[in-house]
Amino acid sequence: MTGPSPGREERLLEILRHDHPGWRVYRWPVNVKGRGTQIWWWAWRRESPTRQTRRAGEVGWFARPTLIQLMNELSNQLAISLLDHPRPLPRRPVDR
Repeated sequence: MTGPSPGREERLLEILRHDHPGWRVYRWPVNVKGRGTQIWWWAWRRESPTRQTRRAGEVGWFARPTLIQLMNELSNQLAISLLDHPRPLPRRPVDR
């Protein structure tokens, strides 16, 4: 299976950066043992997770070999954040 074309990857990277402003997302070479240098996708959280949120599963950074895997982990991190910091549901206006 091949990944997105380079132009499409740049557009997806732009979208990721827009949709996840709390993360710095970029590509960086990694020396993979026995496979040489590969370009991996990296995400660094702009604010370090607290001790409490780390226990819930938040991480400060991660790397994945494919853009799809990075997107999946960003979604996981967002879900952990939302579960750990639930937001109240909006109140419905009261009819009088």
